Amino acid sequence: KLRFLRVLMRPQSSWMTRETYAVAVFYPVLLVDLIRPHLALHLLVALAALAFLYCQARILHAAKGILSWRVDLIPTMIIMTGLLEGAGLLVVAAGLAPSAVALPAVPVALCGVVLVAINALLWRRYVAVAESGGVPPLSRAELRRITPALLVVGHLAPLILFALSPWLGATAAAGAACVAGGILWKFTVVTRACHQQGFSLPKMPQRGSGERAAPPRMAGIPLP
Repeated sequence: KLRFLRVLMRPQSSWMTRETYAVAVFYPVLLVDLIRPHLALHLLVALAALAFLYCQARILHAAKGILSWRVDLIPTMIIMTGLLEGAGLLVVAAGLAPSAVALPAVPVALCGVVLVAINALLWRRYVAVAESGGVPPLSRAELRRITPALLVVGHLAPLILFALSPWLGATAAAGAACVAGGILWKFTVVTRACHQQGFSLPKMPQRGSGERAAPPRMAGIPLP
């Protein structure tokens, strides 16, 4: 734990390092923007948040030992669900404090419908290619287990609520459903469908080399 600062030392190869730098930009700029709002600061906060989201997507995909994470669709899925959940939280905030967060009804509804549709198609494609992508049976069973609930809570409900929101004003409920759906599938993929592929060691390493090499581990130990 005392070596945690080493996370800052590999920006050329580590997505976790890059993620840390994105956070180091995001929070100070956000604080300044809250104190002295400015359009340029808004844009910088958004770009830092997008960089953080992209790094998160690449971190998961780079964990090659977890078969359900290294499917090529994972980065796109993480980014698109991040955008959907962010939009969902925004409309929830607008519903709780309409005087502080004013959003145009029709553009918000259209944006919500498009994002929900994209996420639904991505999940359907991910489940369909899971077997050919090397995802093991136990992980695929977890994906199939949550698909009906995700379809209802995370896809159909927000799609209908967003479509009707210009007339019913149901954007806050649609946003909450988007967040719930994103939490459901990410929790499952990250913590339940995360079986490792195992390891293959075609050659066993030997300590040292040449005449100064250490003796084999069992050398000198009498065998029965």
